[in-house]
Amino acid sequence: MDTLSHKTVAELRIQPPAGANSMKITSDQLPGMSALYNDYVNNFDQVAPFYQYDFHDENNFRLQVEKVQSRKYPREKLGRILLQQNKKWGAGNKTLENINCLTNNNANVIVTGQQTGLFGGPLYVLYKALTAIKLADKLGRTCNNGFIPVFWLAADDSDFAEVNHTHVIDRHNKLQRITYDLAHDQKQPMATTKISGDIENLFDSVRNFFHDTEFKDPLFHYLQQAYTPGTSFSDAFGHWLMHCLQDFGIVLIDPSDPEIKKMLTAVYQQEIEQNSPSTQAVIEASNALQKLEYHNQIQIRQGRFNIFYNAEGRLGLEQREGDIIAGDAQISFGQDELLQELQNHPEKFSPNVALRAITQDTLFPTVAYIAGPAEAAYFAQLKGVYERFDIPMPIIYPRKSVTIIEPAIDRLLDKHQLSILDLWQPIDKLIGQVVRGNVSDTFFHQIHTLQEEIPGKLSALSEELNKIDPTLEKMLLNTSGKINAAFGNLEKKAVQAARRKETQLQNQITRLGEAIYPNNTLQERVFNFVPYMLKYGPHFIEKLYEDLTISTFDHQLIHM
Repeated sequence: MDTLSHKTVAELRIQPPAGANSMKITSDQLPGMSALYNDYVNNFDQVAPFYQYDFHDENNFRLQVEKVQSRKYPREKLGRILLQQNKKWGAGNKTLENINCLTNNNANVIVTGQQTGLFGGPLYVLYKALTAIKLADKLGRTCNNGFIPVFWLAADDSDFAEVNHTHVIDRHNKLQRITYDLAHDQKQPMATTKISGDIENLFDSVRNFFHDTEFKDPLFHYLQQAYTPGTSFSDAFGHWLMHCLQDFGIVLIDPSDPEIKKMLTAVYQQEIEQNSPSTQAVIEASNALQKLEYHNQIQIRQGRFNIFYNAEGRLGLEQREGDIIAGDAQISFGQDELLQELQNHPEKFSPNVALRAITQDTLFPTVAYIAGPAEAAYFAQLKGVYERFDIPMPIIYPRKSVTIIEPAIDRLLDKHQLSILDLWQPIDKLIGQVVRGNVSDTFFHQIHTLQEEIPGKLSALSEELNKIDPTLEKMLLNTSGKINAAFGNLEKKAVQAARRKETQLQNQITRLGEAIYPNNTLQERVFNFVPYMLKYGPHFIEKLYEDLTISTFDHQLIHM
């Protein structure tokens, strides 16, 4: 990653080198993508039975609009809650106008969402939100009724270890993990997990990771305003994401609100009364996927309800010997007792992954959901759940996948004649390849020439040895193996010696690897977006919005 520097808007509009953005990288070239996701993006016919619509076909958006427009949604009540929540997070006028359109003008919704990661989480959170925003803008020009982008905060999630850290590249171009350790009940949802005063110590440490820029003080001011002691983890995320995206009209929702929970009691009631129809639907889809040798993103077993019950922690519900058990047999209900508890305390109930989308689409007229690779895979298990709950399944639209390439990284790629594809491998392996390429071709040519000549010479010698003493031929074969091993070892030693000489080269390749493939995974899954905003200011997100091409589904390279 380039050192922090001041950039003007004009500089950000400089075109990348010719051909730099023309490389087409399909999903099946990306490391870590499942066969199910690759077929979903590139060979949709193979997985069509598991989804309601093909997202490639624009006519399907009109069909889904007709479906959701024919149904009733709690627009007015939901609109009041959304206004309250989004004003609390500092929403701009465009967001408030969008909420009004949802409430009064029968607007449709493009939904996405994510866990409430520290300081906004990884880059793909932005890519999800911006894909939703751009798709809403596009559909608003081509379909009837308005479209608004909605971001669902996973405020009911209780896995603090998944959201309490993030990664950045520091001023010395080193990958740093930022972790916020908080003494709290690990089972509590993020909506009730409060930030403590020691967050200030974390800010002091994080500030020192970065050079000073014109954007540093205001950015940390906003970040510290969001992550104020006493604020819930999900509210802090909401404040920060709204600050970053308020000019784009995105609407955030915290589903842990007690009034929203009341609106979802019918979903949970059906799940309880019918002994988890969602579980049966997921199991059927899972079996069908396995027969086609696809993986199951959702792991589920018979007897589980796809509901959590919050009682001093978020507890799963399971049917056992006629009762419904919460957690490790801490609490037990009969069916009628659980239904009564639902009526009395809906705020204690929340969905797990198999029902979360149903709750979302019970509240909103959802035309499309912006999904990452794992989400797109688990939606393949949910079509039957939608059918059992009589909810229109939305179009599952892939979020844009991106690698950001900064100027210094671009120069190093050119210098070493490497492509992005070369960098999607462990750094040590890449260093070996590049160093080997810097060793004299004459050296390798001479070794390989000798290796090619030796078998013929040994064969001639073998004939002579056979005349003298046939038993010596075996010794010659052993000698041949040792010679080949010696040449291989010599080649290896030469590369190692070159590596010792090439400290600067190793440092450059390491820098490339950490910038493009940190922790041996895609950049978008690791890096936080704060360092980019420190360098480029608010224009960073504007550039992402302008450059993202959501109508093509390859991996995109964005040059800063």
